[in-house]
Amino acid sequence: ATIHLEQMLQSVKQNMVDEEELTFLREASTSKHKGAITQILLDIDDFEFELAQQHISALLETLK
Repeated sequence: ATIHLEQMLQSVKQNMVDEEELTFLREASTSKHKGAITQILLDIDDFEFELAQQHISALLETLK
């Protein structure tokens, strides 16, 4: 899961969205990190890439 988040982080840093990573996140949204993942997806849907970057980084920290 962290590999997908790190790839997504690189994408949003470039104001881009990787569809494969989005699909993975949507499927993972049933995990115990559902709230955080939902927020990341909302950020991306709203083109709030800086916020998405912050939320992805925060989620990665909790997974370490």
